[in-house]
Amino acid sequence: MDQNIRSQGHIPSPVLDLASLNWHQRIWPQHPVVWPTQTQAEPPPFDGAAQRGVVTLVAISVLGIAASHLAGDSSGAETVFGLALFGGAVTCVGLRARGRAPRACRLLYLAVTATLLLSLISNGVGMTVLLVSGALPHPLMVVPFAFLALYLALLRRGWHRASALATARADALNRRAARLDPNWDAEQRAFGTPGVNLVGALPRFGERNVALGTLGEQITASLLEHFCVMPGVRVVHGMRFPGSARADIDHAVVAGNRVALIDSKLWQPALYELDPWRRILRNKQMHAGYRTSLGTAIERVRMLMPGAEVRGWIVVHPNAPGAVGVVNSCPFMRIVTAQTLLQEVGEWLAPQGHLVDRFVLEDVLDMRV
Repeated sequence: MDQNIRSQGHIPSPVLDLASLNWHQRIWPQHPVVWPTQTQAEPPPFDGAAQRGVVTLVAISVLGIAASHLAGDSSGAETVFGLALFGGAVTCVGLRARGRAPRACRLLYLAVTATLLLSLISNGVGMTVLLVSGALPHPLMVVPFAFLALYLALLRRGWHRASALATARADALNRRAARLDPNWDAEQRAFGTPGVNLVGALPRFGERNVALGTLGEQITASLLEHFCVMPGVRVVHGMRFPGSARADIDHAVVAGNRVALIDSKLWQPALYELDPWRRILRNKQMHAGYRTSLGTAIERVRMLMPGAEVRGWIVVHPNAPGAVGVVNSCPFMRIVTAQTLLQEVGEWLAPQGHLVDRFVLEDVLDMRV
C-alpha cells in the first residue's frame, strides 16, 4: 500500500543540496580504520630515534640547571624545573595506566627518570664534598637528597603499578575482541530493513498509518545512504527499544563510537517545535498524534553503551506538498528537516567518519528487531 500512496504523487521527495555539505564534498579514504584488531599487540620496541630524544631532553635539563647556577639566583629556575618533573611524572604514569601513546609515554618516563638520577648523583657528590671538607652547615642538608630518592622510588612504583593496570586492560580487551565474529563482513554498510519494526503494529495503527510510517522510514533510509561516503559509517534500520516490548527505534547511524538515533515522521506540512520537555508542538499547539519516545531511547542506549556518544534527531517529511518548519528548544535532541538532518548528523559523525568501532557496532546490531 505504501507504494500506491507514493505513486499517487501526494508525498513529495526531499529536495537536497549535497554541494553545501562539507563532509559530503570531502575526499575520504576508500577503507576504514577498524578497531579493535583481533589481538592488541604490545607497544613497539623503544627505537633509536626515541633514545636520542631521551638523551636530548636530559641534556637540555642538565644544561638548564647548570645555567641557572651560573646565573647566581637559581631558586626560580629550580622551582620551574621541579614542577616540570612532577608534571612529567604524573603524565607518563597516567598515560601508561590508560595504555595511551606508548612511545611518547616511554620517552617521557625515561627522561624524567634519567633527570632524577642525574639530580641524585649531583646532590650526592655535592654533599660528599661538603662532608669531607667539614663545610656541611646543617644535618638538614640531606633532606633534598632524601626527597629526590623518595620521588624516584615512588615514580618507579607508580610506573610498575600503571604497567600492571595497562596489561590487565589489554588482556580484557583481547578477551572481548576474541568474542567478536571473525567472519564479519567489513564491506557491509547497511543492516536491517526500513519499516520492519512496523509489521506487528497493524492492529494498533491500521493499514494506512502503518503504510505511511513505513514510507517515512524508507524516505529517511534513502537519505542515510549519503552518509556512506564516509568509510566508517554503518547504518542500522529497525531496532528494539531498550526495556520496551512495543516501542522501537527507526534508524541508527554509527561511526567510531558515535551513534546517531533517528526517528522518522511523515507529517502534515506545518511548523513543528520540540520544547524543553521533549513535547512536539504543531503550529504552537499540542496534538495527541504528534509525539516521540526518542528522548527516552537516547537515555537508555547511553546506559547500555557507556563508552559511546549518543545523540538523537527527529526528521519530519511532509506528507503533502508544502513546507515543514522546525523550532528547537530541547538541549539534547533535535527536530529537523531532511536537509538539516544530513548537515547536522554528517558534521557530528565526520570526525570519526573513517573509524569502525566494532564493540559499539556490535552493541547496536544486537538491538535489531
